[in-house]
Amino acid sequence: MKLNDLLYKIDCEIINNRNIEITQITFDSRNIHEGALFVAQSGVHVDGHNYIASAIEKGAKAIVCQQLPADIKTDVVYIKTENSSKALGLIASTFYGNPSKKLKLIGITGTNGKTTTVTLLHKLFRQIGYNSGLISTIVNKINEKETPSTHTTPDAVALNKLLSEMVDNGCEYCFMEVSSHSIVQARIEGLQFYGAIFSNITHDHLDFHKTADDYISSKCKLFTQSKVSVLNGDDPLSSVIARRTRGKKRFYSEKGNTDIVLSGICDKGIDGTEFDYFGRKYAKVRLFLPGRYNVHNAACAIGICEEFGIDASDSASALESLTAIKGRCEVLDLSEFDVGFSVVIDFAHTPDALLNVLNACRSFTGKRLIS
Repeated sequence: MKLNDLLYKIDCEIINNRNIEITQITFDSRNIHEGALFVAQSGVHVDGHNYIASAIEKGAKAIVCQQLPADIKTDVVYIKTENSSKALGLIASTFYGNPSKKLKLIGITGTNGKTTTVTLLHKLFRQIGYNSGLISTIVNKINEKETPSTHTTPDAVALNKLLSEMVDNGCEYCFMEVSSHSIVQARIEGLQFYGAIFSNITHDHLDFHKTADDYISSKCKLFTQSKVSVLNGDDPLSSVIARRTRGKKRFYSEKGNTDIVLSGICDKGIDGTEFDYFGRKYAKVRLFLPGRYNVHNAACAIGICEEFGIDASDSASALESLTAIKGRCEVLDLSEFDVGFSVVIDFAHTPDALLNVLNACRSFTGKRLIS
């Protein structure tokens, strides 16, 4: 792609301006092809500006940076901008043909429940018959084709490349975990979200965000980019997010007086949960996943489905037929061993998530519970 076509969204100063052909977008100086555009980012641990000379030696013909190097090469184009990370997101989106605009992208954020919710949605839409993609902590999927996942939310280049491949494979929807780190680091810059879901906010990642206010503010940014938002009305911080949400808002809650009401919740221990869903229509939901917190995960999934014209009863039927999610309150099948106890694997790594899964497991047994 021509350089000028990549830069039309970027506020920048251009040195040695030439409309050259760009063959690759990268922020990793170790992996550069001839004709690449190298984006020097000021990271938490590594400053990409220290690798500009190395990138040029390996074939980079254009450099995006926040500070110009002392040694300016006459045969290299330098693009100086205020925020290289934001520029990377916008450039990557353009380079791959703005794929997020060619499908309905739904982002899920919150401390807990992201992986379960996106996985439920992807499986649900596949069950109903839609081509859809999944971007999660566990795995990325294009329909049923799996690729390994290295981050909750990939970097901007990998993310747009993956979305482009989804479009090429006929995906109409993509369900994506959006971490607070990825928002702050501008990995989702340039993406167009159709929908956004907020699960909850608890103590997490304050080593990165420093304060709870910073953590909450980072989450809010996703909802300024989406057309419709589904929010956990039982979390007081939903009101903070709602004030910054530009599009349509729907709240779900156990307490009533919201767009979506959850009632009649029945925890059946190792056999899962049941609850009554009152949204645009009523549905009795039988869920394979144990734990009351998974009622919320299922409810917001059904809520976003209603925004795409899928009846709650159809969503509930699809959820009832789904199998367990790897590493998320996953009950191992030990029936052939006759050991007399159950084993559950879960990814819980925050105080709230650990409490939830231990409470769920307590309902499985009246005897010892070993973590």
